[in-house]
Amino acid sequence: MLSKCANPACSASFRYLHEGRIFTLLCEPEFRGAHAVWDRAAEQHVARFWLCDACSQTMTVCRVNDHAVVRPLPPRPRAASHPAIAA
Repeated sequence: MLSKCANPACSASFRYLHEGRIFTLLCEPEFRGAHAVWDRAAEQHVARFWLCDACSQTMTVCRVNDHAVVRPLPPRPRAASHPAIAA
C-alpha cells in the first residue's frame, strides 16, 4: 500500500491519485519487498511507489539490483537558441 512519498526525506502522505506520480517497477520472482504484488495482467511481480507533486518535479524512482532507489532526474537538454527575428 502506498502511504507516503518514496523520497525518504519527504513526509508527504498519499491521499489522491491525481497528486504526484506513481511508479510501477517490475520485480524478479524472488523479490518480496513490502511493495511487491502480483499483477495478473502483466503476469509478473510489480512494486508501486509514489512521489508527491514536489518530489516528482525533480526526482524519479528506478530499480537498482532489485531495490527501489529515488534519484534526481537527469538535467533537461536546453533548447537551441534561435537568432532574434527583427520586426
